[in-house]
Amino acid sequence: MTKRALGAWVGVCLVVGLGGAGCTSETRPLFELGDTCNGDAQCASGRCEWAGSRRLCTMDCLDTSECPLEAGLTQCRPEGFCAPPCSDGETFGTGASQQLCVAGAFAPCADQDPATACRACGCEPFGGGMCTSAGCELPRADGEDCVADAQCASHACYRDTSTCGPPRAMGEPCVADAECETGNCGADGGSMGVCNQPLGSSCTRGTTTCSLCVGATTLSDGICSRRRCDPTDRPNCPRTDRRSWECSRTVDGDYRCFERCNPDASYFCLADFDLCHPDGYCY
Repeated sequence: MTKRALGAWVGVCLVVGLGGAGCTSETRPLFELGDTCNGDAQCASGRCEWAGSRRLCTMDCLDTSECPLEAGLTQCRPEGFCAPPCSDGETFGTGASQQLCVAGAFAPCADQDPATACRACGCEPFGGGMCTSAGCELPRADGEDCVADAQCASHACYRDTSTCGPPRAMGEPCVADAECETGNCGADGGSMGVCNQPLGSSCTRGTTTCSLCVGATTLSDGICSRRRCDPTDRPNCPRTDRRSWECSRTVDGDYRCFERCNPDASYFCLADFDLCHPDGYCY
């Protein structure tokens, strides 16, 4: 029987005579390199580590050349132990020295293309800035040209002028949520709108600062929502301590903020006539 066997070696001493000394002992074999384990004591090497989605018996290393390929441990991880190939996109460490898994092995983030690696690594390994589709860029000041919110220090790129600027106050014109201090651009069904009150805040029936006041009656306030949303420019939906909404596509192809619900409980949907359905949405 090899060490890899999961069964136990059992030795039993027969009892001899009335007062004979008997013994029963059980010894479990230690696992070999690459075997699944729950702790260091189970491994012949004395080291059990997480590698991906499971823990396995491994060994110390300083370089991949020291790792036993026959056990499937093909790389020396940055933590100093042998492991199977890592999952592409996995990261290790933080800051400028962070590493990224590429083709099954860890490599310094700083050696990668910022345009493809900054989402996983951040921008510190590339000298700072903000991660955009073009790579890491230094934040642009108000008034500078832009094509995306992420390029601006203010996180707002005005769609009407293609320049960076501070988020606008309630009542000012907007196209996207990022252009508003409140994060709610009331451009429901059109390209231009005005900055409305924050989504999820209290509202009253007939208010002019919220395009859809859900649950409002003549006797009680409601919650500010919106008639339409879209994943690109107006993705925000309400959220409160007890309720949350999500921007999802309708059967007609539009996007709307749907209240999330628990179909296994007696959930009361806030909007009139809405019911909690098995897919976890109110409609």
